[in-house]
Amino acid sequence: DWFELYNTGTDAITLSDYTVVDDTDDLEAVALPDISLEPGAFAVIYATETDPGDHYVPFKLGSSDSLTLALDGVTVDYLEWEESDAPQGYSYGAYPDGDWSVRTLSVSQGAANTDVTVFETSSVENIYITVTDEDWQDIIANAQDKEDHSATLTYKDVTLENVAFRTKGNSTLSQVATIQEGSTGYSRFSFKVDTNEYVSGQKMLNIKKLNFNNNYNDPSYMRETISYNVMRELGLAAPRISFVNLYINDELHGLYTMVEQVNEEFLEENFSNSTGDLYKPDDADNEGLVGHDLVWIDAAFDSYTAIELKTNEDTTENTALMTFLDEINNGSDYSSVIDSDAMLKYLAASTVMSNLDSYQGTLSHNYYLYEQDDLFSIIPWDFNESFGTFTMGCGDVTELYIDEPTQGALSERPLIAALLSSDENLQSYHETISELINGGDLDPAVVSASIDGFDALISASVANDPTAFYSFSQFENGQDDLLIFATERATNVQEQLDGDADASGDGSGFCADSGFPSGPPSGP
Repeated sequence: DWFELYNTGTDAITLSDYTVVDDTDDLEAVALPDISLEPGAFAVIYATETDPGDHYVPFKLGSSDSLTLALDGVTVDYLEWEESDAPQGYSYGAYPDGDWSVRTLSVSQGAANTDVTVFETSSVENIYITVTDEDWQDIIANAQDKEDHSATLTYKDVTLENVAFRTKGNSTLSQVATIQEGSTGYSRFSFKVDTNEYVSGQKMLNIKKLNFNNNYNDPSYMRETISYNVMRELGLAAPRISFVNLYINDELHGLYTMVEQVNEEFLEENFSNSTGDLYKPDDADNEGLVGHDLVWIDAAFDSYTAIELKTNEDTTENTALMTFLDEINNGSDYSSVIDSDAMLKYLAASTVMSNLDSYQGTLSHNYYLYEQDDLFSIIPWDFNESFGTFTMGCGDVTELYIDEPTQGALSERPLIAALLSSDENLQSYHETISELINGGDLDPAVVSASIDGFDALISASVANDPTAFYSFSQFENGQDDLLIFATERATNVQEQLDGDADASGDGSGFCADSGFPSGPPSGP
């Protein structure tokens, strides 16, 4: 066991002037070794009852424990951890990112603390779920119930017991459940793990929730990963994502994309103010198949039953949201409620990718709204049907209007209408679109390079995927289809920017609303 001290000041410190207390075991304060710690330097102190021949204190640390550092009886610093915070092979402490928040770290004795890489981008990691046979059969047979079951999770040599494991999804889940009914034992569902459901405070390397998406309706396996990467490269807050081989009860279940959950931890990582209100438009009355179009109803939050509050449930009065909805529907000072820069970048990328399984489409879902200091931005979500896969009767979405990028009337998507009503915003939006398709991440040459890179990364795992929706040849053809769409879309978008193709219509949107959710979209 060991702990490390870092001198943040400008003068050398004599550590023997300080004491450290193992609070949990109610031990007496112990003086630190006689070391002169220079500014910006590190000191590693071993915690062991036997002299290791190096600087040490005569006690051990527990898997759940705390330490207090004091000078002349006054607390200088304090660190407390739970068992899952510092698993074997990792450390736990302050991460010098400006706010000195504490988290699980990679081991870096005598050097600057370094974060743990949970979402690997250079390799396909293995992740293991263990459940009882009875629970696994219940998960398969009753997938649409999305009921939690206790499981054991192992990843990166860390094992957590008693995590909650369940199926996830809405229209995709119902489609796969239909496939399962006609194919006994078929079980390629998307899944969610919640490490905190049964054990309060438990995390997997700083993460409480993980999503395992099954790449439904995407033979290339790449749409979601490329889309999130595009959003992050624009500087937007977007979930991290990686490819994993998911094992269930020690048997390979398939190649999945592991996606970060949008929650309090996500907000802390991505926003300078992480205490704002987070909402997910998700209509429970329609089993989550539709979200909310943000059209004004009245001034009562309770009237917006399809907008679910995800944070500050006990403290917020939803005032900022109601002001936002009122302004985009009934006002004109949109900049007072919208983070225009972030919103326009999101809309530009989503539109170039013809991402109609979103706020822009007939279902008006797959997005979060986050309020930071009274300004709202969109946090993107769910891209497996981007790049033209989700059409819902819209025909050739390579020609989706950039200035009227909606399914149904533009007025029925007041956030987009408000954003694009300003000449200044429209110019900024067009500039972002142009940058994306001319050397940016949605330039066909860049998309092609991304596809090649992901092919090299995942092709072996795809070939070994025992529950794949598609054959390996369909995987290869799916990459071609993805690149063809990206190429044709970029050409059309440039024509719209140049005035050689229609960038808008008569206000009725690119195509008519299909009337969903009378039935879910067709799948593979």
